[in-house]
Amino acid sequence: MSVEIVPQYTEGESAGKELKILVAEDEPLAQKFLSMILKNFKLSVEIASDGREIIEKVKKDPYDLILMDLQMPVMGGVEVTKIIREQLHKTMPILALTATEDDKEKCLTAGMNDYLTKPIEVAELKDKIFYWLKGVPQVGPVNRKEKKAMKWGKQEAIKKLGIPEGLYCELVFGFMKQFASAIQDLERALQGRNFEEVAKAAHFIKGSAGNLRIKEIYMTAKELETVAKGDQDTGVIEKQMGSLKNAMGELGKNI
Repeated sequence: MSVEIVPQYTEGESAGKELKILVAEDEPLAQKFLSMILKNFKLSVEIASDGREIIEKVKKDPYDLILMDLQMPVMGGVEVTKIIREQLHKTMPILALTATEDDKEKCLTAGMNDYLTKPIEVAELKDKIFYWLKGVPQVGPVNRKEKKAMKWGKQEAIKKLGIPEGLYCELVFGFMKQFASAIQDLERALQGRNFEEVAKAAHFIKGSAGNLRIKEIYMTAKELETVAKGDQDTGVIEKQMGSLKNAMGELGKNI
């Protein structure tokens, strides 16, 4: 699909125009994380929590760029993008937020311009947003060096994200609160052998921990999600759930 990109600007507020980004994401913690990072880039941010809301917002407002999570309620990111391109005829850059590079081709085929894999690297996010806001007339991903292995430590995470310690701690406390609910969801789903819901809860924990650079929780949740989608070994899942609880206990002591 050929998409014409109208030349924009290079940094947040330029030529008297405040650049407006639509964040299409349904998880509250991820919404808060992305909003905070984008505002730190001096960009205006609006949130859409499901596919239908994205369509309605795009009809009404001229966004400069959309960050599109693929797994949205009501209507997925790929379907929404096709509507934006083929029915609404909007040409703003759309960047996919995806858990795996395996989604690359379907994102680009649908009309997205580029993609970022989770957990989001802040430097890569900034590079790609301002690359596309400059209006480079092409469709296709921006090449960047392969991501380094994610490390974690409170001060290292704060430095990596480029945010104040107070804001980082606020995000972590929010994650800890939602983690308690997610673990309960995991336990109920496992008891009912509902592995789809087990994977869904693990996916949430993985994404939130990844954004906050909490490596041990991220890696364990990632493994749990893989097992829930694969061989569905309840013994392994129970062990990983125990590891998640222990890791969260350690996080609470050290935050």
